[in-house]
Amino acid sequence: MNICARQFTVLGATTYVNKQGIIDDYRERPRNMYSFCLIQTGVGHFVQKNQELTARPGDIVFNPIGSKFYIEWLGEPDSVMQSLHLIFPPMGNPFRLSYSQQIVKSTPKLAESFDFIVRNFGDESLSLQVLSRFYETVDTLFRMLAPDELPDASPVIQKARRFIEENCCRKLTIGEIDSECGLSRSYFQHLFKCETGMTPIEFKNRAAISIAERFLSENRELSVEKVSELTGFESTAYFRRVFKRHTQKTPTSYKKTSHSEEPKHRY
Repeated sequence: MNICARQFTVLGATTYVNKQGIIDDYRERPRNMYSFCLIQTGVGHFVQKNQELTARPGDIVFNPIGSKFYIEWLGEPDSVMQSLHLIFPPMGNPFRLSYSQQIVKSTPKLAESFDFIVRNFGDESLSLQVLSRFYETVDTLFRMLAPDELPDASPVIQKARRFIEENCCRKLTIGEIDSECGLSRSYFQHLFKCETGMTPIEFKNRAAISIAERFLSENRELSVEKVSELTGFESTAYFRRVFKRHTQKTPTSYKKTSHSEEPKHRY
């Protein structure tokens, strides 16, 4: 295991005070980092296309990279939230499963850790203690999350998904994948499509585009051509087509809109 590959490329901690009735709108631009938001006072109504969550004091809301939602704040008069946000390096996330936006319950230890990290985040004399507490807290929180699972996925297809996700940024053939799973090519492709709704190549492209989004949002200096190369696409033109199919944006427009943490609208 490469410990250095687990270092966060971005991390931050802050307190937000939100007036009653304020709406933070992130629907037009996917979030470009993970965040854990501890509600201290008031109420936050988190709304996505297919889900609504109401967070109250003591709730921690997890927002994954790529999520689109808006928040309506219902505090009287204010809602106060402490937030930890972070980015793993591409392919450096030790938590290989996928997680949707969800609420987990805080504990006294977690609440104390949030408070310590946020209060002392800019204090150079405590920087190592803050960093240590940050990693420990994030590790605890990820282990509390309920992972997304394909409800009827067989063990062999779960194995195939993990193999594809871990190798999506290189040229990957169907032969390699079905050999890894010990199935014939025709049966493997049929089973994979039945259980995931995608072909193995479509699944690989989706995983690679997720990594590409990370590159584009984290590094202003990387060109679209370089991101295409880093994520294993055979040509930049093909990469552009696949990227737009999955995100409804070109790589260039995605890059331009992904470097601000402010919501598109606040009203």
